[in-house]
Amino acid sequence: MQINPDGAPNLYHPDNKDITHLCNDISVSPSYTWKANCLADFNLARVAGLRGPIKICFFAMATDASWRPIVQGCMDPEPGF
Repeated sequence: MQINPDGAPNLYHPDNKDITHLCNDISVSPSYTWKANCLADFNLARVAGLRGPIKICFFAMATDASWRPIVQGCMDPEPGF
């Protein structure tokens, strides 16, 4: 069986404690190429506020005007996701 959970409120989490692996939904590198082991680079970019030299393309999650992922707040279905 194939299931695509895109759109689920608990699909992506900054700490990769979600339904699917975070690297399924982003690419990390200056050239925006996908790589399977992205978590180390993602964590470095997150520490830099997603504004440092490591470039991340979020292609399967909602982002704000600065291309940073939108994290749900306390009034949303899954806060922190």
